[in-house]
Amino acid sequence: SLKYGDEVSFGFKNEAVMNVISTPGKMLEVIVASKLSEIKDELGNKLYNDIRVGAMIDWSSEEDDQSPTLNEIDVLAMKDAIPIFISCKSGIFDADELYKLQTVATRFGEDYAKKVIVFTSPEMLRGNLEYIRGRADDMGIRRIENPDGISDAEFERLLKSVYLN
Repeated sequence: SLKYGDEVSFGFKNEAVMNVISTPGKMLEVIVASKLSEIKDELGNKLYNDIRVGAMIDWSSEEDDQSPTLNEIDVLAMKDAIPIFISCKSGIFDADELYKLQTVATRFGEDYAKKVIVFTSPEMLRGNLEYIRGRADDMGIRRIENPDGISDAEFERLLKSVYLN
């Protein structure tokens, strides 16, 4: 049996699997993307047309291609021509994450973009939780809190409602 101080090693199928398992937050991103890909509309077709995890967005202009400005969107989904920008947080974060999400969504989706923040362990935010909730609501950012504390059906319903509302 293992005891404190014992060494353990793991083998991974490939680097991508290792990255998902060992990088904080990546597993949440994969779970959100997987759930999005399972959602069907009333006709039984996939609700979201395209889903990407870790989508890189290049803000660079043609005049300034020397130093590209890149932002990563944790999960980017499309429904018809409507982009859904999703930020996934599995630990402590601050309101800056909301502003980043708002900025990217405004720049690349204008008034049509949908914005969502999915976060685990809201209790870790302590005194900032109510502020973050309020700011997210003010900015039109949907919140899905503690997805591991709700049923799969409820999580799917919340993700489906992002586009429908």
